[in-house]
Amino acid sequence: FATDTKTTAHEDGKAIKALAWGKSIDLIASGDENGVIKLWQKSLVTLAQFNSNQKAVRELSFAPGEAKFVTGGQDGSVRIWDTNTVGTSGSYATEELKLEGHGTDVQSVHWHPYKAIILSGSNNNAAKIWDPRAAKGSACLATLESHSSGIQCARWNKNGYEMLTSDKSGIIKLWDLRALKEVSTFMANHTKEVGKIAWHPNHGRLFASAGGDGKLISWIVDPSGGTQRKD
Repeated sequence: FATDTKTTAHEDGKAIKALAWGKSIDLIASGDENGVIKLWQKSLVTLAQFNSNQKAVRELSFAPGEAKFVTGGQDGSVRIWDTNTVGTSGSYATEELKLEGHGTDVQSVHWHPYKAIILSGSNNNAAKIWDPRAAKGSACLATLESHSSGIQCARWNKNGYEMLTSDKSGIIKLWDLRALKEVSTFMANHTKEVGKIAWHPNHGRLFASAGGDGKLISWIVDPSGGTQRKD
């Protein structure tokens, strides 16, 4: 690949832990192990820089309209940020809401593909579903508890009602938003943590998982449970 633009994005050698690129507004957001968030143009010109006060920023995800984004942090919080104030409020995004309830490191956050709902996963073995429009004390719509080790990744399906979560023990679970229950468990293939899972962009029955064991596995979701693809 040819390099278009390169820059030292975060000072003092701080590792970048979170990265997202907006689809419509061409805004790049990055977060580092020291809690600093930066917003960039595609040319890597800095638009904003601010401290999230989350210790390390583990992951971030844009809302569908990309006027907001969500971050999950080492401090156990999920925070909502408004990008409409960038350039008008001292070159930072405004913290709109701080959601607490996990109690420990939030490893993953993912905004719903078309609704104001957020999925998060934490080292406390639980995933949570949040409504960022609700009052702070009532923003948690549901807690999904079935994993026996810390959740590493959580992802919405583009259909809007299915969710995947993966954990440190190599287990992946499928959930249904409509019933708020676990539908399937995918196991016995990864021998270490599953750090990342990704749905196929066009085929809602396919997803891939990447593990600490170096394995990349493609899966088919079927009514009888998860099966590894053989092709």
